[in-house]
Amino acid sequence: MSTARFWTLLLALPLLAGCIRWADSTAYLTGKGVEQPTLDSFMVCHGYDCTFKTMVQLEPADWRQVADIFAQPPGDSAEERARIVAAVAMLEDKVGRRIGTTEDIGGVAFLAAGDPGQMDCIDESINTTIYVRLLEQQGLLRWHRASGPAFRGAFVDGRWYHQTAVIVDLATKQEYALDTWFNGNGEPAVLMQLADWRWSWDRSWGQKRS
Repeated sequence: MSTARFWTLLLALPLLAGCIRWADSTAYLTGKGVEQPTLDSFMVCHGYDCTFKTMVQLEPADWRQVADIFAQPPGDSAEERARIVAAVAMLEDKVGRRIGTTEDIGGVAFLAAGDPGQMDCIDESINTTIYVRLLEQQGLLRWHRASGPAFRGAFVDGRWYHQTAVIVDLATKQEYALDTWFNGNGEPAVLMQLADWRWSWDRSWGQKRS
């Protein structure tokens, strides 16, 4: 490789790190060895980098509680996004009680790698994508669909690698980061436009919760 080409690629890395994503959630899950979710059963990841994959079955009563969040139809897409945040938090709590991740902490916790009770951003983005897919299957979403996760950071731009689940507004095509990694299990996700998430430096470091 020529010196000029080397420096061109090196200088391009921060830009690439800010814009790469997987557009298709089905292909992404397949690539990670995660089964496509159904309301009867679905696979979730935990333990960091999807070290553990666990099948989960929720009861009809659980799904009714999730559906109740949307019982009064959202008036617009912004309201639906708020309902999605609430529904994902509920699903995360219900799943956590079944697989032992109720004490999962938000943010960076390097010593937790390999702990089946903890999740990193890869686990979180996979699971959140699955939860949104399940909301779609319930027929609860009118304005949004799940997309593939997005990632940012390549160390050369001063940030750690990080990825998030993404939802797309069907009318405007606007993409939103739905990032459950920053907060503890069952707490509301960080929701922001994906373009802002890509370059948001105040959302570059999670804080370990005690």
